[in-house]
Amino acid sequence: MGKDKIIDRLRKLHAHYESSKSIGNEAEAMAFLGKFNELMTEHKLSMEEVTVEQRDREEPLGEEYVKPFGKRARIGWVEHLAEYVARAYFCRILVVSGSDTIIFVGRETDRKMCSYVFSKLVNFVKDEADRATRKARYQAWVDAGKPSGGAGPAARGFRESFIAGCVRRIRERLAELRAQEEKTHGNAYSLVVQRSTMEVTKFIEQMPGLSTARSSSMRSGNHAGGYAAGRAAGDRANIAADGLGGGGARSELSKERKQLGSGS
Repeated sequence: MGKDKIIDRLRKLHAHYESSKSIGNEAEAMAFLGKFNELMTEHKLSMEEVTVEQRDREEPLGEEYVKPFGKRARIGWVEHLAEYVARAYFCRILVVSGSDTIIFVGRETDRKMCSYVFSKLVNFVKDEADRATRKARYQAWVDAGKPSGGAGPAARGFRESFIAGCVRRIRERLAELRAQEEKTHGNAYSLVVQRSTMEVTKFIEQMPGLSTARSSSMRSGNHAGGYAAGRAAGDRANIAADGLGGGGARSELSKERKQLGSGS
C-alpha cells in the first residue's frame, strides 16, 4: 500500500474515531483509535507526517497579489513589512519592478493570512505615521514661536524615523510570535517550516517572468523622537490574523496533534 493510501486510511480511521466519540460510543471509538495507532506504528509514521501530508493535499501553493497604495514605484518600508509578515506566516514575497505590488507566495491559507495581516499593518503604519507627523510638526512650530515659514528643521525626518521604528518593532514582535509557535509545537512546527520553505522556493523558481528581487532600502531618517514614537506604535499594532477567524496552518497543526494524540 502506497504512502498516500495509508495516510488516506489514517484520516478515515480518525474520522470514524471522532464520530463514535461524539455519540458516546467509547468502545467503538477506542477500537478505531487502536487501529489508527497500529497502522501508524506498522508504517513508522509520525503524527507530524500525517498532518503535513494532509496539508499538502488541502492547501495548494500559489500567489496572492496585494497593491497597498496602487503607486507606480517601489516603497522600501512596504516591502520590508511584507517580507517580515511573509516570514512569520510561512510565505515568501516577490516584488514587481516599477510598482508597489507585493506578491505573497505560499500555501492558500498562509498567503491569505499574509495578505490580510499585511494589509492591516500597512494601513496602520501609514495612518499612525501621518497622525504622529502632523502632531510633531505642529508642536515644533509652536515651540519655534509659530514662525510664518512653518515648523522648520525641528520635525525634519520625523515621518521616516517613525515608520522605520514602527516597522522594526513589528518585525521583532512577529519574530517573537514565530519563536513562541516553535516552542509550543516543537518538531511539528519545524517540519512545516522546512517543507514550506523548500516547496515555496521550488514553486517560485518555476514561476515565469518573476524573480525574488531584494527589498529596496527603507529610509530611516535621523529623528530620535520619531523613531521612539514609531516603536511605541509598533507595540500597539495588531499582528494577528484574528479577522480571518483563526490561526490557519499553525493552529490547525496544533488541533490535529491534539485530536490524533487524544486517548493514545
